[in-house]
Amino acid sequence: MEDEANWLSGALLVSEEAALSVIRRGWSLAVASAHYGVTQSMMKFRINVTGAIKRVGRATARRGL
Repeated sequence: MEDEANWLSGALLVSEEAALSVIRRGWSLAVASAHYGVTQSMMKFRINVTGAIKRVGRATARRGL
């Protein structure tokens, strides 16, 4: 149950769309974590678990940017 609670708290603090937005904007972990009021490790976790870097990269490549 504790693992579920940790995962849920991260999802509530930094949504999937927020993680994608951080990557689209090119924010550093320090800037993003300060903006959302979470630790850098939580921000990194949410970026990783959502696959934000790969997803934004694929979307950008499809648009030819």
